[in-house]
Amino acid sequence: MAYEEPDLPVSGNAVSTSGFGFKVRNSIIWLKEQIDALLAGTVIYRRTGGSATDWDNLFGTTVYSPTKSKMQLVHGAIEFSDNLDKTATVDITFPVAFDDKPFVLPKIELSLDAGMTVEAWATSGSACKVQVRKYVGSSSLSFDVSVLAIGDIS
Repeated sequence: MAYEEPDLPVSGNAVSTSGFGFKVRNSIIWLKEQIDALLAGTVIYRRTGGSATDWDNLFGTTVYSPTKSKMQLVHGAIEFSDNLDKTATVDITFPVAFDDKPFVLPKIELSLDAGMTVEAWATSGSACKVQVRKYVGSSSLSFDVSVLAIGDIS
C-alpha cells in the first residue's frame, strides 16, 4: 500500500502535512521523521571511562552521557597456518568509521582450549585487531571471529 501525505483537520480547517514527514496508512498517521530519529538514536545511556571520545580508554570513573553512540558487528577469520604458530591476528575494518576508538568485544566461533586466549582492541576509529594465542596444542586451526564495537558516530 502506498503512503500518502495527509491533510489533518484542525477545528474544521485542513492543515497540510507535506514536507513534515507525516505518513498515513489505514487512517493511522506515522511520524516518519520521529521514528527515523528514534531508530538512529543513541544506544548507550551512560558509561564510565577515562575519555569522553576514546571508548577504548576504559580506565576512569568519570560518567559520560553519550548522545551519538552506535554499535557495529563485524567479522573476520583467524588462521594458525602450521604447528609452530602460537599467535594469529586478523585486522578488521568497520563498515562506518567511529569518531574515535570504540570499545570492542570479541567472540570466536570455536571452543577455546584451556591453553588459548582471545583479545581484541581498537587500532583507530575505523579498524580493530583480534588476536588468539595458543599455549598448547600442535594442530593448525582456522575459525571465524566476530567483534561487537560500540562508540560514537556523528
